[in-house]
Amino acid sequence: MRSYTGVLFWAICIVGIVWAQDACTGQCPNDETGNPVDGNFAHPADCSKYCACNGGVGTEQSCPDGLVFDPVLNICNWPEVTNCTQNECPRTVSNFTRTSTYAQFGMIWGAWMKDDYVLADGVRVWLINGINSAELLEFANELDYTNGVIGRIITLPFNCAGTGHVVYKGDLYCNIYATRNMLRYGIDTGASEIKELVGVGVSAVDEYDWGYKAFTDGDSSWGSGAFIDFAVDEYGLWVIYSSDATFNKITVSKFDDEFNLTDTQSTNYDKVLAGNAFIACGILYVVQASYGDFSGSNNNYIRYTYDFAFNTDANLGPLDIPFPTVDRSCMVGNTNVNSFYSRVSYSAQDEKIYAWNCAFHERIDVAFSQQGESIVRLYADY
Repeated sequence: MRSYTGVLFWAICIVGIVWAQDACTGQCPNDETGNPVDGNFAHPADCSKYCACNGGVGTEQSCPDGLVFDPVLNICNWPEVTNCTQNECPRTVSNFTRTSTYAQFGMIWGAWMKDDYVLADGVRVWLINGINSAELLEFANELDYTNGVIGRIITLPFNCAGTGHVVYKGDLYCNIYATRNMLRYGIDTGASEIKELVGVGVSAVDEYDWGYKAFTDGDSSWGSGAFIDFAVDEYGLWVIYSSDATFNKITVSKFDDEFNLTDTQSTNYDKVLAGNAFIACGILYVVQASYGDFSGSNNNYIRYTYDFAFNTDANLGPLDIPFPTVDRSCMVGNTNVNSFYSRVSYSAQDEKIYAWNCAFHERIDVAFSQQGESIVRLYADY
């Protein structure tokens, strides 16, 4: 009996080893010349694991506790989820389910941000008040942010324009006021890098609708500065803008990790007709309007979408994807409006919209629907 038990034990071990190896068999890709590509790739059945490929041979590895494998960036980055179908692209926004108010202070326009990449650093919150400021306020956590307890005030080397700033991989990205230049600033290092966004338009029709109003009302000699709007999604860092070359249509460019533009695509939607915009899973979503009375049947909604993987767009109606607006009854110029969204930015880390509505800082839950096959390979060059 002991001999049979021993044989059975080793047989089970061998089968287990073979099964672990088989799970990653065939998961290692080849390049265009047929040579194996080394690196980490998605596990076929378990998102808490991945296949480490070396010389065409894949071995099963586990992600650290609390993280699952990100098949877009090929690292263990996403927070742990209940199943492997969440947080995977492609998927489309289907609805917005709830709006929560986290704070109320500052001007009627501004930006509040968390790092849209570093999960472990997601506890910190940053804020830039107004549309022309060199002050970056840092809060140690959301509780301090809600209570207005500032951890430190960081003086930036330049004033940031508009509200389209983001924090990504420890760096703040913003448009330097009254220029066509983009700033990448290391929040903890103080290092800065400046690059010109060649061709970006800086006329009234290159603003979002709320920026156009500020421009034409003469609130600022540089309008609202809403010419350059940074965005972060599951695929990384983007910038939304328009130009004369594209007849002032919304244009989107993708960055690599070195702050270089790697791809640019133009849409068929006038930027000045957009209330705001965000990107999720490689799809641009344009909010119909940013300010006004949206009570009764006059609902705000996602008016236009553009899929960068397939170069396809769609015009939507008020009932397709309604965008929630909360009545804040604030003043914009000489007009009393029920809501005024000067910032709408998507966070892939927690699948929420970070919005600035008058002086109220809102977080809006986003619901997705899965669709189609993975489009990760279409972004392989990014």
